[in-house]
Amino acid sequence: MKGKLVPMVGLAVVFGGLSIFAADRWVKSQAPVAAPVVEAATPETPSIATTKIVVAKDVIKYGTELTADLLQEVDWPSNAVPSGSSPSIAEITGSEKRIVLSAFAQNEPLL
Repeated sequence: MKGKLVPMVGLAVVFGGLSIFAADRWVKSQAPVAAPVVEAATPETPSIATTKIVVAKDVIKYGTELTADLLQEVDWPSNAVPSGSSPSIAEITGSEKRIVLSAFAQNEPLL
């Protein structure tokens, strides 16, 4: 039994080394090839036709006097302009005193 142990251990070491070598070559052959670096084209921003409308700059509560400092003009998509919206702050505030009859959220169009 002792005479067979040394050759068997020797064969196990040889076959183990061969299997490691073969596995290493196979793994390296499966590695992906580096693709050339291509710069991505920057997408163009689509042009959308806009119209100015007046929106609430911040939350406006019921009963507040409507003044120009509570409002702001913003660009709004032309195909989605709410009916009854105003294009300028001066048109809304005018020369008369106006009181808010329903609360407005921030960036809500004034109708």
